[in-house]
Amino acid sequence: MNTWKDSLKNVWTVLWSYINQPLFDKNSPTVLNPWKFDHYNKIQFLENCWELQYSSREKHS
Repeated sequence: MNTWKDSLKNVWTVLWSYINQPLFDKNSPTVLNPWKFDHYNKIQFLENCWELQYSSREKHS
């Protein structure tokens, strides 16, 4: 069950990531819109999880 503290923690985490995004980095674009940044951040997170899962399967094969 999500409480308001969990929701606040999630908002703070996204806000902190937004504020600390790398500027002028060729490998990751700077996103000025917070909603677009949240979307981009979620995609990056899923891609990283997918890569980790794929690499762990290769090790066990």
